[in-house]
Amino acid sequence: MDDAAVDDAFASGAKPSNRKSRALDDFVRFYLMPGVGHGTGPFHPAIDSLSALDHWVESGAAPETLQMSDLNTAKLGRTRPLCRYPAWPKFVGGNVTDVASFSCVDR
Repeated sequence: MDDAAVDDAFASGAKPSNRKSRALDDFVRFYLMPGVGHGTGPFHPAIDSLSALDHWVESGAAPETLQMSDLNTAKLGRTRPLCRYPAWPKFVGGNVTDVASFSCVDR
């Protein structure tokens, strides 16, 4: 699966403990999308990344967590957090289709 190779290659440079990562931190954020394959998978994401980028540029507040909504007709409307790498969304209880039921944790 080619997306796994790209994730691993980029992720090694995106770890917060990595010196290169600290240099990139002023202008780059990296998020892995759970449940999303290379154009396939159980989750078909919709993300308003342009608004997050605009807010970052205009206010100087970099995004930590984004939200994605599912466009898959079988699960339309379920939401998940997009956690800043290396964090990963962990189900903490509640409605499994609601972003509020997840917390970003280091994996």
